[in-house]
Amino acid sequence: MAWEAGLEELLREDMDPFGHFGERRMFGGLAFFRQGNMVAGLISRGIFYRIGKAAEPTALTLPGVSPFQMGRMRALGGIVLLADEAAGDDEIRGSLLTRAVSFTDSLPPK
Repeated sequence: MAWEAGLEELLREDMDPFGHFGERRMFGGLAFFRQGNMVAGLISRGIFYRIGKAAEPTALTLPGVSPFQMGRMRALGGIVLLADEAAGDDEIRGSLLTRAVSFTDSLPPK
């Protein structure tokens, strides 16, 4: 199942001020990378952000944000999902992307 084309456009616009991102198809969706580290991506259920485990509890208090889970597997720590229904909120998307870029930029390049 493909992701929402409108969400891809929103995410690309959100990422533009941060500079270049590489991209790869994975998780049945599209993932975006900086310095070889996954930052965010799109799946059929919404936009996921790699924000780190320390930022996860605060992010989960935002409307429409839930732990990122693939199928029946347990949730992947440090990654959250912004549901399609909430993805129209510019402030939430911006906050999550800023956290994701900050976290992944703190990691060593791959």
